[in-house]
Amino acid sequence: MVALFVVQSPGGYVYRGNVIPNLQGTYFFGDYCSGQIWSFRYDGINITEFTERTSQLAPGGGLSIDDISSFGEDGSGNLYIVDLDGEIYGINWRHGDANEDGVIDIGDVVYLLEYLFKGGPAPDPLEAGDTNCDGLVNIGDVVYLINYLFKGGTAPSC
Repeated sequence: MVALFVVQSPGGYVYRGNVIPNLQGTYFFGDYCSGQIWSFRYDGINITEFTERTSQLAPGGGLSIDDISSFGEDGSGNLYIVDLDGEIYGINWRHGDANEDGVIDIGDVVYLLEYLFKGGPAPDPLEAGDTNCDGLVNIGDVVYLINYLFKGGTAPSC
């Protein structure tokens, strides 16, 4: 029964983009009524990494993904969520929101410092901590965040 769901479900797409390499091959799907979004991996036999992703993919800024009507894919394999309000949202992490609270602030600087120097939890997904978009999470990301927050530097956007 689970295999039929995986094979027949028309509600999502497999991520094949390069923006979030660790998600390549992950199937994303959503629920029209609840607005929830999930993902999982399927190897032909087993479903793994089943994850509820609604809060990770929330666009912020007073926007919300609701009444999900479709998913789409561009020529590079990046995925998009379409809702009935006519909005289209790209599946992408908010680079810089390391603590995943929906805002980029001093809390993200502290979170990254604790991860890098005190053995604190890693940003999940790790890309959320890559504020300077160089493919690594290191002290350069902390410096980038401080520059953005306190010196008028460029906002994280990969």
